[in-house]
Amino acid sequence: LRCKLFYKKDKEFKEKGLGMLHLKKVDKKTQMVVRAETNLGNILLNILVGDSLNITKRKNNLQFGCIPHPPIPGMPEGPAIMLLKVKDSLMADELEEKLNEAIKAS
Repeated sequence: LRCKLFYKKDKEFKEKGLGMLHLKKVDKKTQMVVRAETNLGNILLNILVGDSLNITKRKNNLQFGCIPHPPIPGMPEGPAIMLLKVKDSLMADELEEKLNEAIKAS
């Protein structure tokens, strides 16, 4: 799933990058990986999906809190508010559903 990833810094969202979102099963948990759409395919975000995400959906955006991995340069370590922007609200609904299923399964 193609998406744009943002993080919240000083009350506004800064773009982290454009990439592909993958949900992978790891043991009984689900891992969310966002890989940049570049030749290198750098990892923009790699986290385990769990209750602590507190997903909020707005139109074609999903907002959640997590401890970003890899850490965001220039940001203090610890929890951050992240925003995933997808093409349209249907895709956002589908992604929210998949994430909520993954949370229930973990």
